[in-house]
Amino acid sequence: MAGARFVRVGAQFVQLLILARLLEPGDFGLMAMVTVVTSFGEAISDVGVGSAIIHFHEATRRQLSTLYWVNVLAGVFVFGVVQLVAPYAAGMFKEPEVIGLLRTASYMFLVMAVGQQFQFMLERDLKFRTLAVIEATATLVGAGVAITSAHGGKGVLSLVLGVIAFHATRSLLAAAEGMRRWRPSFLIALPECKPILRFGLYLVGERALNLGGRQLDKLILAILVDRETLGYYSLSYNLIGRAYTMINPIFTRVAYPVLARVKDDLARFQGGFLELMGVVSFLTMPLFAGIFVLAEPIVLVQFGAGYERCIPLLKIFCFLGALFSLGNPMGSLLLARGRADLTFGYNLARVGLYLVAVFVGSRWGVEGVAWALVFTTGGILHAAAFVLRWIAAEIRPIPYVMAIAPFAITALAGATVTSWLRSMGNVGNPVADLIVFGLLNFLLYGLILLVWRKERVRRILQMARS
Repeated sequence: MAGARFVRVGAQFVQLLILARLLEPGDFGLMAMVTVVTSFGEAISDVGVGSAIIHFHEATRRQLSTLYWVNVLAGVFVFGVVQLVAPYAAGMFKEPEVIGLLRTASYMFLVMAVGQQFQFMLERDLKFRTLAVIEATATLVGAGVAITSAHGGKGVLSLVLGVIAFHATRSLLAAAEGMRRWRPSFLIALPECKPILRFGLYLVGERALNLGGRQLDKLILAILVDRETLGYYSLSYNLIGRAYTMINPIFTRVAYPVLARVKDDLARFQGGFLELMGVVSFLTMPLFAGIFVLAEPIVLVQFGAGYERCIPLLKIFCFLGALFSLGNPMGSLLLARGRADLTFGYNLARVGLYLVAVFVGSRWGVEGVAWALVFTTGGILHAAAFVLRWIAAEIRPIPYVMAIAPFAITALAGATVTSWLRSMGNVGNPVADLIVFGLLNFLLYGLILLVWRKERVRRILQMARS
Protein backbone atom coordinates (compact mmCIF):
# COMPACT_ATOMS: atom_id res chain seq x y z
CA MET A 1 0.00 0.00 0.00
CA ALA A 2 2.79 2.42 0.89
CA GLY A 3 4.58 1.65 -2.38
CA ALA A 4 1.47 2.46 -4.41
CA ARG A 5 1.02 5.64 -2.36
CA PHE A 6 4.51 6.79 -3.30
CA VAL A 7 3.79 5.97 -6.95
CA ARG A 8 0.79 8.30 -6.68
CA VAL A 9 2.84 11.05 -5.09
CA GLY A 10 5.60 10.62 -7.68
CA ALA A 11 3.09 10.84 -10.53
CA GLN A 12 1.54 13.97 -9.01
CA PHE A 13 4.98 15.53 -8.61
CA VAL A 14 5.87 14.91 -12.26
CA GLN A 15 2.42 16.08 -13.37
CA LEU A 16 2.74 19.40 -11.53
CA LEU A 17 6.39 19.77 -12.60
CA ILE A 18 5.30 19.66 -16.25
CA LEU A 19 1.96 21.47 -15.98
CA ALA A 20 3.48 24.45 -14.10
CA ARG A 21 5.63 25.02 -17.17
CA LEU A 22 2.81 24.55 -19.69
CA LEU A 23 0.11 26.56 -17.91
CA GLU A 24 -0.15 29.98 -16.28
CA PRO A 25 -0.62 30.67 -12.53
CA GLY A 26 -4.08 32.02 -13.38
CA ASP A 27 -5.06 28.62 -14.79
CA PHE A 28 -4.44 27.05 -11.39
CA GLY A 29 -6.51 29.84 -9.87
CA LEU A 30 -9.44 28.96 -12.15
CA MET A 31 -9.06 25.30 -11.22
CA ALA A 32 -9.16 26.27 -7.55
CA MET A 33 -12.54 27.94 -8.19
CA VAL A 34 -13.83 24.78 -9.88
CA THR A 35 -12.53 22.63 -7.01
CA VAL A 36 -14.32 24.77 -4.43
CA VAL A 37 -17.64 23.75 -5.99
CA THR A 38 -16.88 20.13 -6.94
CA SER A 39 -15.40 19.33 -3.53
CA PHE A 40 -18.80 19.89 -1.95
CA GLY A 41 -20.30 17.59 -4.54
CA GLU A 42 -17.77 14.92 -3.64
CA ALA A 43 -18.65 15.31 0.02
CA ILE A 44 -22.32 14.43 -0.53
CA SER A 45 -22.19 12.25 -3.65
CA ASP A 46 -22.31 8.98 -1.70
CA VAL A 47 -24.74 10.30 1.00
CA GLY A 48 -22.35 8.96 3.63
CA VAL A 49 -23.06 5.38 2.59
CA GLY A 50 -19.40 4.39 2.18
CA SER A 51 -18.20 5.09 5.70
CA ALA A 52 -21.49 3.79 7.11
CA ILE A 53 -20.85 0.43 5.40
CA ILE A 54 -17.48 0.21 7.15
CA HIS A 55 -19.09 0.96 10.51
CA PHE A 56 -22.00 -1.46 9.94
CA HIS A 57 -19.77 -4.19 8.56
CA GLU A 58 -22.51 -6.83 9.02
CA ALA A 59 -24.86 -5.20 6.43
CA THR A 60 -26.98 -7.71 4.49
CA ARG A 61 -26.98 -8.17 0.71
CA ARG A 62 -30.39 -6.50 0.48
CA GLN A 63 -29.10 -3.50 2.39
CA LEU A 64 -25.95 -3.29 0.26
CA SER A 65 -27.99 -3.40 -2.94
CA THR A 66 -30.30 -0.66 -1.70
CA LEU A 67 -27.36 1.49 -0.68
CA TYR A 68 -25.71 1.00 -4.07
CA TRP A 69 -28.69 2.40 -5.96
CA VAL A 70 -29.07 5.23 -3.45
CA ASN A 71 -25.43 6.03 -4.18
CA VAL A 72 -26.02 6.01 -7.95
CA LEU A 73 -29.06 8.28 -7.64
CA ALA A 74 -27.09 10.67 -5.43
CA GLY A 75 -24.37 10.86 -8.10
CA VAL A 76 -26.95 11.76 -10.76
CA PHE A 77 -28.46 14.36 -8.44
CA VAL A 78 -25.10 16.03 -7.74
CA PHE A 79 -24.30 16.04 -11.49
CA GLY A 80 -27.54 17.92 -12.15
CA VAL A 81 -26.99 20.39 -9.32
CA VAL A 82 -23.48 21.30 -10.51
CA GLN A 83 -24.79 21.79 -14.06
CA LEU A 84 -27.40 24.21 -12.70
CA VAL A 85 -25.19 26.20 -10.30
CA ALA A 86 -22.30 26.66 -12.77
CA PRO A 87 -23.50 30.08 -14.07
CA TYR A 88 -24.11 31.37 -10.54
CA ALA A 89 -20.66 30.24 -9.41
CA ALA A 90 -19.10 31.95 -12.41
CA GLY A 91 -20.99 35.14 -11.56
CA MET A 92 -19.85 35.02 -7.95
CA PHE A 93 -16.20 34.54 -8.99
CA LYS A 94 -16.54 37.02 -11.89
CA GLU A 95 -14.94 34.45 -14.21
CA PRO A 96 -17.17 33.39 -17.17
CA GLU A 97 -14.81 30.50 -18.02
CA VAL A 98 -15.89 28.74 -14.84
CA ILE A 99 -19.27 27.83 -16.41
CA GLY A 100 -17.84 25.48 -19.04
CA LEU A 101 -15.18 24.12 -16.71
CA LEU A 102 -17.69 23.27 -13.98
CA ARG A 103 -20.16 21.68 -16.36
CA THR A 104 -17.41 19.51 -17.79
CA ALA A 105 -16.14 18.59 -14.32
CA SER A 106 -19.65 17.56 -13.23
CA TYR A 107 -19.46 14.40 -15.36
CA MET A 108 -17.08 12.92 -12.82
CA PHE A 109 -20.01 12.43 -10.42
CA LEU A 110 -21.72 10.08 -12.89
CA VAL A 111 -18.67 7.83 -13.21
CA MET A 112 -17.86 8.01 -9.50
CA ALA A 113 -21.29 6.62 -8.64
CA VAL A 114 -20.57 3.37 -10.51
CA GLY A 115 -17.69 2.23 -8.31
CA GLN A 116 -17.80 4.32 -5.15
CA GLN A 117 -19.51 1.73 -2.97
CA PHE A 118 -17.14 -1.01 -4.16
CA GLN A 119 -14.20 1.13 -3.01
CA PHE A 120 -15.62 1.34 0.49
CA MET A 121 -16.44 -2.36 0.57
CA LEU A 122 -12.83 -3.16 -0.32
CA GLU A 123 -11.77 -0.85 2.48
CA ARG A 124 -14.20 -2.52 4.89
CA ASP A 125 -12.71 -5.91 4.00
CA LEU A 126 -9.16 -4.53 4.55
CA LYS A 127 -8.19 -5.01 0.88
CA PHE A 128 -5.80 -2.10 1.03
CA ARG A 129 -3.26 -3.50 -1.42
CA THR A 130 -5.94 -3.78 -4.08
CA LEU A 131 -7.17 -0.26 -3.36
CA ALA A 132 -3.65 1.13 -3.46
CA VAL A 133 -2.98 -0.41 -6.88
CA ILE A 134 -6.30 0.94 -8.18
CA GLU A 135 -5.54 4.45 -6.93
CA ALA A 136 -1.96 4.42 -8.24
CA THR A 137 -3.21 3.33 -11.67
CA ALA A 138 -5.91 6.01 -11.66
CA THR A 139 -3.34 8.67 -10.71
CA LEU A 140 -1.06 7.67 -13.59
CA VAL A 141 -3.97 7.77 -16.04
CA GLY A 142 -5.17 11.14 -14.73
CA ALA A 143 -1.67 12.61 -14.91
CA GLY A 144 -1.21 11.31 -18.45
CA VAL A 145 -4.48 12.82 -19.63
CA ALA A 146 -3.76 16.19 -17.98
CA ILE A 147 -0.23 16.46 -19.39
CA THR A 148 -1.26 15.33 -22.89
CA SER A 149 -4.17 17.80 -22.92
CA ALA A 150 -2.00 20.68 -21.68
CA HIS A 151 0.65 19.91 -24.28
CA GLY A 152 -2.11 19.99 -26.89
CA GLY A 153 -3.08 23.53 -25.88
CA LYS A 154 -6.20 22.78 -23.82
CA GLY A 155 -5.11 25.18 -21.08
CA VAL A 156 -6.98 24.98 -17.79
CA LEU A 157 -9.39 22.42 -19.27
CA SER A 158 -6.51 19.92 -19.13
CA LEU A 159 -6.64 20.06 -15.32
CA VAL A 160 -10.37 19.25 -15.36
CA LEU A 161 -9.93 16.40 -17.85
CA GLY A 162 -7.17 14.93 -15.68
CA VAL A 163 -9.48 14.90 -12.64
CA ILE A 164 -12.28 13.22 -14.63
CA ALA A 165 -9.87 10.60 -15.95
CA PHE A 166 -8.63 9.87 -12.42
CA HIS A 167 -12.13 9.39 -10.99
CA ALA A 168 -13.36 7.37 -13.98
CA THR A 169 -10.39 4.99 -13.84
CA ARG A 170 -10.60 4.54 -10.08
CA SER A 171 -14.35 3.99 -10.12
CA LEU A 172 -14.38 1.49 -13.01
CA LEU A 173 -11.44 -0.52 -11.66
CA ALA A 174 -13.05 -0.68 -8.20
CA ALA A 175 -16.34 -1.82 -9.75
CA ALA A 176 -14.60 -4.48 -11.83
CA GLU A 177 -12.79 -5.81 -8.74
CA GLY A 178 -15.81 -5.54 -6.45
CA MET A 179 -18.20 -7.32 -8.81
CA ARG A 180 -16.03 -10.41 -8.60
CA ARG A 181 -17.23 -10.72 -4.99
CA TRP A 182 -20.71 -9.16 -5.04
CA ARG A 183 -23.16 -7.70 -7.55
CA PRO A 184 -26.02 -5.37 -6.58
CA SER A 185 -29.56 -6.64 -7.07
CA PHE A 186 -32.22 -4.42 -8.62
CA LEU A 187 -34.10 -3.61 -5.42
CA ILE A 188 -34.56 -0.72 -3.02
CA ALA A 189 -35.53 -1.60 0.56
CA LEU A 190 -35.17 1.72 2.34
CA PRO A 191 -36.86 0.72 5.64
CA GLU A 192 -34.17 -1.93 6.18
CA CYS A 193 -31.43 0.68 5.74
CA LYS A 194 -32.70 3.34 8.16
CA PRO A 195 -29.90 2.97 10.77
CA ILE A 196 -27.22 2.98 8.07
CA LEU A 197 -28.69 5.97 6.23
CA ARG A 198 -29.15 7.88 9.48
CA PHE A 199 -25.48 7.35 10.32
CA GLY A 200 -24.58 8.23 6.74
CA LEU A 201 -26.48 11.50 6.81
CA TYR A 202 -24.49 12.58 9.86
CA LEU A 203 -21.37 11.79 7.86
CA VAL A 204 -22.60 13.81 4.88
CA GLY A 205 -23.04 16.84 7.11
CA GLU A 206 -19.71 16.23 8.80
CA ARG A 207 -17.91 15.75 5.49
CA ALA A 208 -19.51 18.83 3.92
CA LEU A 209 -18.49 20.90 6.94
CA ASN A 210 -15.01 19.38 6.92
CA LEU A 211 -14.54 20.31 3.28
CA GLY A 212 -16.21 23.64 3.91
CA GLY A 213 -13.52 24.38 6.46
CA ARG A 214 -10.82 23.30 4.02
CA GLN A 215 -12.25 25.21 1.04
CA LEU A 216 -13.57 28.30 2.79
CA ASP A 217 -10.33 30.23 2.33
CA LYS A 218 -10.26 29.52 -1.42
CA LEU A 219 -13.95 30.40 -1.75
CA ILE A 220 -13.52 33.81 -0.13
CA LEU A 221 -10.20 34.54 -1.84
CA ALA A 222 -11.74 33.62 -5.21
CA ILE A 223 -14.12 36.54 -4.64
CA LEU A 224 -11.56 38.97 -3.17
CA VAL A 225 -8.39 38.45 -5.25
CA ASP A 226 -7.50 37.93 -8.91
CA ARG A 227 -7.10 34.46 -10.40
CA GLU A 228 -3.29 34.70 -10.52
CA THR A 229 -2.97 35.45 -6.79
CA LEU A 230 -5.42 32.64 -6.05
CA GLY A 231 -3.27 30.39 -8.24
CA TYR A 232 -0.14 31.05 -6.15
CA TYR A 233 -2.10 30.47 -2.94
CA SER A 234 -3.73 27.29 -4.23
CA LEU A 235 -0.48 25.82 -5.55
CA SER A 236 1.28 26.39 -2.21
CA TYR A 237 -1.64 24.98 -0.23
CA ASN A 238 -1.94 21.94 -2.49
CA LEU A 239 1.79 21.23 -2.33
CA ILE A 240 1.54 20.94 1.44
CA GLY A 241 -1.67 18.97 1.05
CA ARG A 242 0.15 16.54 -1.21
CA ALA A 243 2.85 16.03 1.42
CA TYR A 244 0.16 15.51 4.04
CA THR A 245 -1.84 13.02 1.96
CA MET A 246 1.32 11.12 1.09
CA ILE A 247 1.51 9.74 4.63
CA ASN A 248 -1.67 10.23 6.68
CA PRO A 249 -4.13 8.22 4.56
CA ILE A 250 -1.84 5.18 4.56
CA PHE A 251 -2.45 4.85 8.29
CA THR A 252 -5.77 6.59 8.98
CA ARG A 253 -7.49 4.64 6.22
CA VAL A 254 -6.36 1.40 7.82
CA ALA A 255 -7.00 2.71 11.33
CA TYR A 256 -10.73 3.36 10.88
CA PRO A 257 -11.85 -0.22 10.12
CA VAL A 258 -9.27 -1.68 12.53
CA LEU A 259 -10.28 0.61 15.42
CA ALA A 260 -13.95 0.02 14.62
CA ARG A 261 -13.41 -3.70 15.31
CA VAL A 262 -12.04 -3.05 18.82
CA LYS A 263 -14.32 -0.09 19.65
CA ASP A 264 -15.76 -1.91 22.68
CA ASP A 265 -12.36 -2.75 24.19
CA LEU A 266 -11.38 0.70 25.49
CA ALA A 267 -7.82 -0.19 26.56
CA ARG A 268 -6.94 -1.69 23.17
CA PHE A 269 -8.68 1.18 21.40
CA GLN A 270 -6.71 3.82 23.33
CA GLY A 271 -3.41 1.99 22.82
CA GLY A 272 -4.04 1.59 19.11
CA PHE A 273 -4.89 5.25 18.65
CA LEU A 274 -1.80 6.47 20.54
CA GLU A 275 0.41 4.15 18.51
CA LEU A 276 -1.19 5.58 15.37
CA MET A 277 -0.35 9.11 16.54
CA GLY A 278 3.24 8.04 17.15
CA VAL A 279 3.62 6.66 13.63
CA VAL A 280 1.99 9.71 12.01
CA SER A 281 4.19 12.11 14.03
CA PHE A 282 7.33 10.09 13.35
CA LEU A 283 6.81 10.41 9.59
CA THR A 284 5.21 13.84 9.15
CA MET A 285 7.13 16.08 11.56
CA PRO A 286 10.49 15.86 9.75
CA LEU A 287 8.72 16.21 6.41
CA PHE A 288 7.11 19.56 7.21
CA ALA A 289 10.20 20.83 9.05
CA GLY A 290 12.27 19.99 5.96
CA ILE A 291 9.84 21.70 3.60
CA PHE A 292 9.99 24.85 5.74
CA VAL A 293 13.79 24.99 5.58
CA LEU A 294 13.95 24.15 1.86
CA ALA A 295 10.89 26.07 0.62
CA GLU A 296 12.91 28.10 -1.92
CA PRO A 297 14.53 25.20 -3.83
CA ILE A 298 11.29 23.19 -3.60
CA VAL A 299 9.32 25.96 -5.35
CA LEU A 300 12.03 26.50 -7.98
CA VAL A 301 12.26 22.78 -8.75
CA GLN A 302 8.52 22.02 -8.63
CA PHE A 303 7.11 25.13 -10.34
CA GLY A 304 10.10 26.86 -11.96
CA ALA A 305 10.95 30.55 -12.28
CA GLY A 306 8.07 32.99 -11.98
CA TYR A 307 6.46 31.26 -8.99
CA GLU A 308 8.58 32.86 -6.27
CA ARG A 309 5.45 34.28 -4.61
CA CYS A 310 4.73 30.72 -3.47
CA ILE A 311 7.83 30.58 -1.21
CA PRO A 312 6.55 32.57 1.82
CA LEU A 313 3.12 30.92 1.50
CA LEU A 314 4.68 27.46 1.45
CA LYS A 315 6.58 28.21 4.67
CA ILE A 316 3.41 29.32 6.44
CA PHE A 317 1.48 26.30 5.22
CA CYS A 318 4.12 23.98 6.69
CA PHE A 319 2.70 24.82 10.14
CA LEU A 320 -0.83 24.18 8.88
CA GLY A 321 0.20 20.88 7.31
CA ALA A 322 1.74 19.69 10.58
CA LEU A 323 -1.41 20.65 12.48
CA PHE A 324 -3.66 18.92 9.94
CA SER A 325 -1.53 15.77 10.12
CA LEU A 326 -1.87 15.63 13.89
CA GLY A 327 -5.57 16.44 13.85
CA ASN A 328 -6.61 14.14 11.02
CA PRO A 329 -6.52 10.79 12.96
CA MET A 330 -9.17 12.11 15.33
CA GLY A 331 -11.72 11.56 12.58
CA SER A 332 -10.93 7.83 12.58
CA LEU A 333 -11.22 7.80 16.38
CA LEU A 334 -14.64 9.47 16.49
CA LEU A 335 -16.14 7.47 13.64
CA ALA A 336 -14.80 4.17 14.98
CA ARG A 337 -16.52 4.93 18.29
CA GLY A 338 -19.73 5.76 16.41
CA ARG A 339 -19.60 9.45 17.37
CA ALA A 340 -20.37 11.04 14.01
CA ASP A 341 -22.36 13.62 16.01
CA LEU A 342 -19.18 14.89 17.68
CA THR A 343 -17.40 15.04 14.33
CA PHE A 344 -20.31 17.04 12.91
CA GLY A 345 -20.25 19.52 15.80
CA TYR A 346 -16.49 19.93 15.64
CA ASN A 347 -16.53 20.67 11.92
CA LEU A 348 -19.46 23.05 12.29
CA ALA A 349 -17.45 25.04 14.83
CA ARG A 350 -14.41 24.91 12.57
CA VAL A 351 -16.29 26.41 9.62
CA GLY A 352 -17.47 29.30 11.79
CA LEU A 353 -13.99 29.93 13.19
CA TYR A 354 -12.35 29.71 9.76
CA LEU A 355 -14.91 32.12 8.33
CA VAL A 356 -13.91 34.74 10.89
CA ALA A 357 -10.20 33.92 10.48
CA VAL A 358 -10.24 34.28 6.69
CA PHE A 359 -12.07 37.61 6.74
CA VAL A 360 -9.76 39.01 9.44
CA GLY A 361 -6.62 37.64 7.77
CA SER A 362 -7.59 38.94 4.31
CA ARG A 363 -6.80 42.47 5.52
CA TRP A 364 -3.13 41.46 5.17
CA GLY A 365 -3.47 39.63 1.86
CA VAL A 366 -3.12 35.91 1.18
CA GLU A 367 -0.25 35.61 3.67
CA GLY A 368 -2.54 37.06 6.35
CA VAL A 369 -5.19 34.45 5.52
CA ALA A 370 -2.61 31.66 5.77
CA TRP A 371 -1.40 32.83 9.20
CA ALA A 372 -4.99 33.26 10.43
CA LEU A 373 -5.71 29.61 9.55
CA VAL A 374 -2.57 28.48 11.39
CA PHE A 375 -3.43 30.37 14.58
CA THR A 376 -7.07 29.25 14.53
CA THR A 377 -6.20 25.60 13.92
CA GLY A 378 -3.40 25.43 16.47
CA GLY A 379 -4.75 27.74 19.14
CA ILE A 380 -8.45 26.86 19.22
CA LEU A 381 -9.27 23.68 17.29
CA HIS A 382 -6.43 21.57 18.64
CA ALA A 383 -7.31 22.65 22.18
CA ALA A 384 -10.92 21.57 21.59
CA ALA A 385 -9.70 18.24 20.21
CA PHE A 386 -8.32 17.29 23.64
CA VAL A 387 -11.86 17.50 25.01
CA LEU A 388 -13.34 15.43 22.16
CA ARG A 389 -10.76 12.67 22.53
CA TRP A 390 -11.63 12.42 26.23
CA ILE A 391 -15.40 12.35 25.58
CA ALA A 392 -15.14 9.72 22.83
CA ALA A 393 -12.43 7.42 24.21
CA GLU A 394 -11.19 8.83 27.55
CA ILE A 395 -7.77 9.65 26.09
CA ARG A 396 -5.91 11.97 28.45
CA PRO A 397 -3.81 14.93 27.23
CA ILE A 398 -0.47 13.79 28.71
CA PRO A 399 -0.28 10.36 26.96
CA TYR A 400 -1.35 12.05 23.73
CA VAL A 401 1.33 14.74 23.96
CA MET A 402 3.97 12.17 24.92
CA ALA A 403 3.07 10.16 21.82
CA ILE A 404 3.99 13.03 19.48
CA ALA A 405 6.40 15.32 21.40
CA PRO A 406 9.67 13.39 20.84
CA PHE A 407 9.24 13.51 17.07
CA ALA A 408 8.21 17.17 16.94
CA ILE A 409 11.19 18.19 19.09
CA THR A 410 13.65 16.07 17.09
CA ALA A 411 12.32 17.39 13.76
CA LEU A 412 12.74 20.97 15.00
CA ALA A 413 16.30 20.26 16.11
CA GLY A 414 17.25 18.63 12.81
CA ALA A 415 15.69 21.43 10.76
CA THR A 416 17.44 24.10 12.85
CA VAL A 417 20.86 22.54 12.22
CA THR A 418 20.06 22.10 8.51
CA SER A 419 19.00 25.73 8.22
CA TRP A 420 22.18 26.89 9.95
CA LEU A 421 24.41 24.81 7.67
CA ARG A 422 22.53 26.03 4.60
CA SER A 423 22.94 29.66 5.70
CA MET A 424 26.71 29.14 5.53
CA GLY A 425 26.41 28.51 1.81
CA ASN A 426 24.08 26.50 -0.43
CA VAL A 427 25.11 24.22 -3.27
CA GLY A 428 24.06 26.76 -5.91
CA ASN A 429 21.79 24.62 -8.06
CA PRO A 430 18.19 24.30 -6.74
CA VAL A 431 18.01 20.57 -7.52
CA ALA A 432 21.35 19.81 -5.86
CA ASP A 433 20.47 22.15 -3.00
CA LEU A 434 17.23 20.27 -2.41
CA ILE A 435 18.83 16.83 -2.56
CA VAL A 436 21.88 17.61 -0.38
CA PHE A 437 20.13 19.51 2.39
CA GLY A 438 16.97 17.39 2.21
CA LEU A 439 19.00 14.24 2.84
CA LEU A 440 20.95 16.04 5.54
CA ASN A 441 17.75 17.06 7.31
CA PHE A 442 16.39 13.50 7.42
CA LEU A 443 19.80 12.08 8.37
CA LEU A 444 20.06 14.44 11.35
CA TYR A 445 16.49 13.59 12.37
CA GLY A 446 17.20 9.87 12.25
CA LEU A 447 20.50 10.09 14.12
CA ILE A 448 19.05 12.20 16.95
CA LEU A 449 16.13 9.81 17.35
CA LEU A 450 18.35 6.72 17.35
CA VAL A 451 20.44 8.20 20.13
CA TRP A 452 17.50 9.55 22.11
CA ARG A 453 14.60 7.12 21.50
CA LYS A 454 16.01 4.01 19.84
CA GLU A 455 13.49 1.55 21.31
CA ARG A 456 10.53 3.80 20.43
CA VAL A 457 11.76 4.10 16.85
CA ARG A 458 12.13 0.32 16.58
CA ARG A 459 8.55 -0.22 17.79
CA ILE A 460 7.09 2.39 15.47
CA LEU A 461 8.95 1.04 12.43
CA GLN A 462 7.63 -2.42 13.31
CA MET A 463 4.07 -1.08 13.44
CA ALA A 464 4.48 0.91 10.20
CA ARG A 465 5.68 -2.21 8.35
CA SER A 466 2.69 -4.19 9.65
